[in-house]
Amino acid sequence: GNIHFNVLPPLALGESEARSRGAEVTAGLYDIAVNLGGSISAEHGIGRSRRREFWDGLSPTHRRMVSALKTAFDPNGMMNPGCLLPSTETFP
Repeated sequence: GNIHFNVLPPLALGESEARSRGAEVTAGLYDIAVNLGGSISAEHGIGRSRRREFWDGLSPTHRRMVSALKTAFDPNGMMNPGCLLPSTETFP
């Protein structure tokens, strides 16, 4: 199964507070999914905004597998560079 969610804050919250609380809710939902054996990926892919959460939710074995597949299919790193796999610029 899967879950799609949108965090809609109360209108009375300021933008900064709404973003902060939304990030907390999102992180909590991702933690629950990973703890239940799930992941944050879906039919639409990861996208740049969720790549860290995706990568953090992978086991070391799965990280190596994803990296190996990326290298096999894109040895020159030309297809969507930095979009899925961490780089030193995006993941210090």
